[in-house]
Amino acid sequence: MLFPGVNRMTDIHLREASKTYHLPLSAGNGWRLMAMEGESPLLDKIGSIMELGKDAGYDCPKLILTGERIGSGEDPVDEHLGCRANDGLPREGWQATDCGFMRVWYHREIEDVIYETAVDLGHPHELNQICSYLFPVYRKVIASGGMPVHAALVELNGTGVMLAAPGDTGKSTCCRRLPPPWKVLGDEETVVINDHEGRFLAHPFPTWSDIYERGLKRSWDVRRSVPLRAIFFLEQSGRVEVLPIGRGQAVMQLNCLARGKLTRGWWCDNPEEIERLTRRIFDNACDLVREVPAYTLRTSLTGRFWEKIEEALGLPETRGASPKEIWRQRGTDAGLDAHGPWPSTVDC
Repeated sequence: MLFPGVNRMTDIHLREASKTYHLPLSAGNGWRLMAMEGESPLLDKIGSIMELGKDAGYDCPKLILTGERIGSGEDPVDEHLGCRANDGLPREGWQATDCGFMRVWYHREIEDVIYETAVDLGHPHELNQICSYLFPVYRKVIASGGMPVHAALVELNGTGVMLAAPGDTGKSTCCRRLPPPWKVLGDEETVVINDHEGRFLAHPFPTWSDIYERGLKRSWDVRRSVPLRAIFFLEQSGRVEVLPIGRGQAVMQLNCLARGKLTRGWWCDNPEEIERLTRRIFDNACDLVREVPAYTLRTSLTGRFWEKIEEALGLPETRGASPKEIWRQRGTDAGLDAHGPWPSTVDC
């Protein structure tokens, strides 16, 4: 299977690769992004938008772009990649999924994936190609305890805060209005990673709609991460206030906002695997809100909402307390059940 926990091949030699980049994510979730000759323009665009550095032989699984057409009964490694990227890859056992604009070759014993592209740079399906190309990145993050979330990521004094909400509900507007010393790392998507040492780390990911719908020239340093301090679910309102939210409600909202980020690039066609993945997203959301406090943030177009966030992060009764202690205190003070309730199913 393509999940963490399998033995992946190491010491890959990219002798004739046209271009390679390194996507370093926290807690061992990194990847090597690679393009064969002729496919480097698309990879260069991804590398530029995500501010990636050139690959230096890191021991990570590979996402390989190739423009060569591979027949359904052919071996994509020996017959098409040759010696350029196949050292260490198994020669047999590859399976293919056809997305229409891209054919995806995967192997159940390693994480590496080969993409046979079918459209050129600038094609209307280019964004779909990129989302499909990055799908294994999200899947590995989910399998290791994290998730992508439809949320802006902002930083204050070295710690991260997520402003979570569906599209067109005010995330970008809030980000534009934040004054120093607040810093905006990303205004649309955040990838949250569980480091399994008691912390959740957050990486900003691109606002693809700015690139492909608004035609803006932007980039995001996805390599950067900050420890996640709190989650605020945005609601448009005529007044500004921060309200406590039950952990069950926080789980339901996170679950929906995470699953929504996977829709465009989802190329997995195995119903059992899809069920495992969606269940894992739900479990990860439960783990996340156990460690990181969540609130509802009601804000207006002119209100100083950041002051309410700062108050929530630094109330005297919670100053210096751990997230778990904050949950316990808020559960008592706000009349909430600090140990639940936990929903068994979620409909998004």
